Amino acid sequence: MNDTGTINPCRPGFGASCALCCGSHNYDASREEIESLFQKRREMFRLFSSDYLLKQLRASRSNLTGSYYPDRTIDNGIIITMPKLYDDGLQCPFVCLLDDDTPGCAIYPAHGEDDRRFDCFQNYTCKYFSCASKDILTDEEILYAARLFHDWYYYTLFIHSIDILRKFRLSHPILEKIEESALSALKQLLDASLRSEKNLHTITSYFT
Repeated sequence: MNDTGTINPCRPGFGASCALCCGSHNYDASREEIESLFQKRREMFRLFSSDYLLKQLRASRSNLTGSYYPDRTIDNGIIITMPKLYDDGLQCPFVCLLDDDTPGCAIYPAHGEDDRRFDCFQNYTCKYFSCASKDILTDEEILYAARLFHDWYYYTLFIHSIDILRKFRLSHPILEKIEESALSALKQLLDASLRSEKNLHTITSYFT
């Protein structure tokens, strides 16, 4: 267990970021298509304040089930998405590219003390999320992954494929000496896991 880690695996630096708990990869689409969707959302959400979106989201909550139904209170033209890879998996409609071109939340504030975790769209659909990467990986392993990929797509798959990460790091301890062929093979392995490892998309718990 990583009880002393100080690096945030969601945003560890080096251009890497992770939003898997928001369903960032649960689209039956290519990386390019997903990024295009996130870009379109960014442009759409820039037309509205996060406070407005939050107000509309809260208004859509069912008193009976506690779940959010944003299509009831938010115009369909605002909520844009693509088909899921796994129908019972996560896929938050508020994930978009932030100004630094990494995925983030259109509602959750980038700064400030306003804790909106329990207004999260996923809160009442997947309950409590316990991130194995945050709990298990060391700071060194997280930074290794971030420096290797410098992105959100493969970095996310890498840190959530802990056995793959540790085996690869053991055989390729020096980043500067990793050959392109080895990196290409690793990406192919992670691409395969994206569609074969359902647990990447159907997390049943959300907040720790």
